[in-house]
Amino acid sequence: MDLVCKRLILLMLAGWVLLGPATGRALAASYQQALDAYDHQDYSRSYKKAMSLAREKKGTRRAKALILAAAAVLELDRERKAKVLFKKALDEDPDLGLPDVVRSRRAQRFFADVRDGRDTRAVATKVEKTPLAFDRLETYLPFGVNQLVQEKYVLGLTLGGIQALGVYFAYAKSVEADETDQTIQAVRQKAFQSGDDINPVFLDFVDENQAFAKKSRQLAQLSLALAAAAYGGSVLEAGFRPPSSTRVTDLLQPRYTLLAMQQDRTQFRLEILNPLLAIQGLQFSFDF
Repeated sequence: MDLVCKRLILLMLAGWVLLGPATGRALAASYQQALDAYDHQDYSRSYKKAMSLAREKKGTRRAKALILAAAAVLELDRERKAKVLFKKALDEDPDLGLPDVVRSRRAQRFFADVRDGRDTRAVATKVEKTPLAFDRLETYLPFGVNQLVQEKYVLGLTLGGIQALGVYFAYAKSVEADETDQTIQAVRQKAFQSGDDINPVFLDFVDENQAFAKKSRQLAQLSLALAAAAYGGSVLEAGFRPPSSTRVTDLLQPRYTLLAMQQDRTQFRLEILNPLLAIQGLQFSFDF
């Protein structure tokens, strides 16, 4: 019986040794998913992922998960919850700082105030009173570039496409109307010279082409109005709705990471990143 118990204990220890690294890798992958969700402004998912990790581990790993959860819940305008989580993280590891994906000045000040024991309410109130961005030149960029600067890629491409198509269609219709007028003038001169200017066929031709030119100009004006409306809506959206009402300073300093490098004694890793592809979790990496 003792031999059976010893064997069971040995099997359990062997399983623990084998499963330990796999569990560690799974937790690291979950933490990276929480970081990616925060970086893509999916704060609710980042908070849930980080909290699930914080419930499983202790020490520095738990503290890192708690501090990311606090930063995420702060972006969801839950200051009290964020303050509690920041304090718990600092209790676990007083020397821990914010992860690199937390670039919001509000979060940085909030965390510093919690760490130093200052009142955090003044920070939250001060930032939330300045959500507009009409004082920035980037807000007035046309063709959706203002939304792209704010990392609103789908909205920027949509509004930019409407503006570009509106301007192009207006130009094409204006050229079409001008060419029709030139054709009418050329035919009219020939008709005058030949005495066919009173011919019913000639008169019908002139009427039809004049109506076509008028319609083309009306479509051109309508297209320009549509492009102008899309531009106006783009400016209002970019001004009233920065990436987050509590992340105004992130608008002033947008980040576009195109390359990421990692090097150690045995490996060199180069990652080519693209903001549009990163939304779908796609990137290219090369190991040497």
